[in-house]
Amino acid sequence: MIPVLKTSFARGLARASVWTLGVLGYLCLTAFGVQLQTQEGEIPKGGIARVVYEIQRVENLESGALLDALVVSGPNGLTGLVTLLEGGEVKGVEPLDTQLRRTAREALTGIPRLIQARNPSMSPTQHRQEAETRVMLGVFKVFGSAPDLVEILGYLGPDKSEQSPTAVIKASAEASLVAILKRDRRAMGVLKSIFPGLRLESKEAVLRAVGSYPSEDSLSFLLSQSGREAELTSIILSQVGRVIEVTGAEVDGHALNYLQQELTSQDPRILREACQALGRIESNEVVGDLIRLLDHSDPVVASTAHWALEHITATRISPSSHRWHRWWSKEQAWWNSEAAGVMAALSDSNPGAVGAGLRELSGHMLYRHEIAKQIIPLLKDLNPGVVSQACSVLQVLRSKLAIQPLESLIERGEGPSLEHAKAALKSCRQKGFSS
Repeated sequence: MIPVLKTSFARGLARASVWTLGVLGYLCLTAFGVQLQTQEGEIPKGGIARVVYEIQRVENLESGALLDALVVSGPNGLTGLVTLLEGGEVKGVEPLDTQLRRTAREALTGIPRLIQARNPSMSPTQHRQEAETRVMLGVFKVFGSAPDLVEILGYLGPDKSEQSPTAVIKASAEASLVAILKRDRRAMGVLKSIFPGLRLESKEAVLRAVGSYPSEDSLSFLLSQSGREAELTSIILSQVGRVIEVTGAEVDGHALNYLQQELTSQDPRILREACQALGRIESNEVVGDLIRLLDHSDPVVASTAHWALEHITATRISPSSHRWHRWWSKEQAWWNSEAAGVMAALSDSNPGAVGAGLRELSGHMLYRHEIAKQIIPLLKDLNPGVVSQACSVLQVLRSKLAIQPLESLIERGEGPSLEHAKAALKSCRQKGFSS
């Protein structure tokens, strides 16, 4: 009997021990797991917080460590870091002190060299991860200069292996290119030297980027490429019109002749782009050519020509070549026979004569920019009534030539003509045409 009791007691004790050890083990493992989870939770998984953690954790931060953190952080990591480096604030993140900003900037600007050093014999699209490439292009966008254009251009189109970057990478490359064009005046010269050796897709991307940076330099670059490659004609036309519209640059004879010649093209796409560019330029010298295109067999070409006519003349007429031609002929006849006498009345000492001349001029929109030039001096007239009438006519003419003089008049803030000047300025600033 006793041996049996001993055996039962031993078995019970063994079972209790196993149960106790199991509970203790579970508790230990749970506690250990919680501790691990807590420790891992201290490391941000992404965003700018992860980047800042890496910067603060390492005493001598290297480009490779920062690159890894930026890749993990996602698209917002680099944006937030740049804000901190410039002394700005990012929600939920402590600002970096001067030393950390200096260290992070050095590591950040070294990232492109680090990436370029990896497998230099291979093409970019073959061996570089998209996340790393986006970081590199983002660094170029903020800190890049003209010499970096060679690297950036490799991401605008297919490389020698016929591999094409993704749409996201190409968009990032174009954004970096535009940023460098704005920051470094040498960039346009570098582009001119590199451009002939680029592939077609890369050339198209460069032209778009140049058009996104409206300036006299960009207009010169675009016109320098005109007539060289037929495949690029359409995009050159669109970007030329865009640059001229934004900058308000004066169009010289070379540019106007180039655009006017394209109106004889047999390609409907080129005709559409030429019409749009000429409409943005607002030159009345091409009105006759545009009227002819109202009868084009391609309805899109015809409608674009009609849009350009309305844009140039700020006049609403139905898309009938006969009606437009009749109006155009009457305007030309008036300009050749009567305009000089009417504009001479603007210098008359009699305010009534000046007012009559202004009312007559407001009805001739074909030459609205030429008329605006004659009216602008009246904004300095000593007679407030004359100034108000001049503003009212400029509001009708909607000439961009009057924007700066009207701004000067408003800055002076004098007299009862102020409200008329504000209304005229609003009208002249409007893009496009609406009745």
